[in-house]
Amino acid sequence: MCFPAIFGNPKRNLGQARIVVFVVVILQVSQFGVDTTDMNITNGNFGLLARLMDASAIRQEVIAANIANVNTPGFKRKEVTFEQQLAQLLESDTDVSDSDLRPTIITSTGMSEREDGNSVDIDLEVGALSKNSVLFETYAQLMATKIGMMRSAISGRS
Repeated sequence: MCFPAIFGNPKRNLGQARIVVFVVVILQVSQFGVDTTDMNITNGNFGLLARLMDASAIRQEVIAANIANVNTPGFKRKEVTFEQQLAQLLESDTDVSDSDLRPTIITSTGMSEREDGNSVDIDLEVGALSKNSVLFETYAQLMATKIGMMRSAISGRS
């Protein structure tokens, strides 16, 4: 299976690749449906994209803190878990818009430590920074596309 370079190790990042594909598919499929039950024009897509963008923004701050503390003795690398929780919700067929899904900052486990007790690997952080910015840009483009489609529908242009 071939993954773009942004996803790095395919085994480790397969969940995030699935999330991006899922979001794109949901957004594409939902543009053909009409919600007549409660006339919700956003159909939850804006909320999901906003949560993904929020998680990406928080991840950017955490990665920046990791990089800033690369030489701090005893500093433990932190990471944001969000996509894993989202994947679990999607597998359980729970409505994502009704869930209380929030990004969580955790201390990474299983990372090798240097002699000074620091577990930050600068190469890993720079790669995560690149991947995160590509994901954020993707979410922003999807949001802009949805807003453009709504703007066209409202103004009557096709």
